Amino acid sequence: MEHQQRARSRSGGQVPRVCVAASGSGRHLSPRCLAHADGPLEDKSLKRTVGFAELQLRTLFTFEDDGFLLETREPHASRAPILVIVRTKDEVAWAVRRDIPDEIAKLAASESPLVDWDEAPRHAATYGRIGRVESGPAYAFPTDLDPPDGVVRVDEYLPVARRFEADEIAGRSPIYAIIEDDIAVSFCHCARSSKDAAEAGLFTEESHRGRGYGPRVARAWAADIRASGRVPIYSTSWDNAASRSVARKLDLEITAADFSVY
Repeated sequence: MEHQQRARSRSGGQVPRVCVAASGSGRHLSPRCLAHADGPLEDKSLKRTVGFAELQLRTLFTFEDDGFLLETREPHASRAPILVIVRTKDEVAWAVRRDIPDEIAKLAASESPLVDWDEAPRHAATYGRIGRVESGPAYAFPTDLDPPDGVVRVDEYLPVARRFEADEIAGRSPIYAIIEDDIAVSFCHCARSSKDAAEAGLFTEESHRGRGYGPRVARAWAADIRASGRVPIYSTSWDNAASRSVARKLDLEITAADFSVY
């Protein structure tokens, strides 16, 4: 996620507010609320392994007890989007905020996995009428990552004071940077973070762009996340050419596409 620093219970027969669909069967895998969004990757109750789409959704946001979208999963959290759909070529994971009509949730429940990475959801036009749309690819990092030279871990506030408040540092860590004159001129941090995964936030001072710093700090960050036993994720918007260029330089593979309405 290119990060510049990428509502309670109803009962009855409503569509579950967070669920996952499989492409092979064309049905929902035990449609349910992700009421416990910090659950293990190996979901014992369903006898299945959580896929990338659901993993990303659970990493980006927190949920109410009954599964509605609540907030972004980060320090100084903000209100979650109205609707989020994350799709791979095998899976669809989606969630809505409490103030969204059931009709929209039902449309989200009918979405299919991707054929082409940049294809819009089937009901994109309808979603676009209820709010502002943001969408883009999510990438997986290689399993084996060697940290690059010249990048250091930042555990204090001052080098990144231009971008963060002091009380954010713990929640943004690990932070890896290239330092010049005691300032982090390029750094990668946790834009979002959960017990199972973290999503990259990348920033480079305008005066230092075009030097290849972004891929270096992102690689160092991802190596640390991988070493901690979590999954590093990199996502951006389709129209962010600079961020997508970083992904190409890192040889990252598109693994999912997300679609959010604000």
